[in-house]
Amino acid sequence: MHEKEGGLTWKPFKGQDISYEIGDENALEVSIPITPQLRTAIDAAPSGNLIYVAIEKGTPFMSAKRFSQWLVKARKTAKLPNECVTHGLRKVEATRLAEAGVGEFMLMSIMGWTNPSQAHVYTEKANRKEMAEKGMRVLDGEEQI
Repeated sequence: MHEKEGGLTWKPFKGQDISYEIGDENALEVSIPITPQLRTAIDAAPSGNLIYVAIEKGTPFMSAKRFSQWLVKARKTAKLPNECVTHGLRKVEATRLAEAGVGEFMLMSIMGWTNPSQAHVYTEKANRKEMAEKGMRVLDGEEQI
């Protein structure tokens, strides 16, 4: 991950071909803008040196497995439920984006997905929730169709 043109850019390895290596020209590249809130969080990180997620010593995680192990340990220390896993963080963000009205292709760009079917799961659920809420307001006479 690195900063490039006002954004964070990286090549995710989850879902990529096993032969993926850092610097692989064919790997999907994801880029998101650095918002003011994200800039504040990055600047507050103690690791510095363009390391965005680091172990206690300030060095980067060398594998997804190591990051996952670290997160499990942190979750247990914080006495959080077992459902607090790395996939859950992505799922929460995808849900928040979909509920904010982000469409499937925007969601794909942010999350690094190449297949719209994954994004559709989140947008459909968000649309159903919104439609159910509107339906109940219509039923209560608070809103008209």
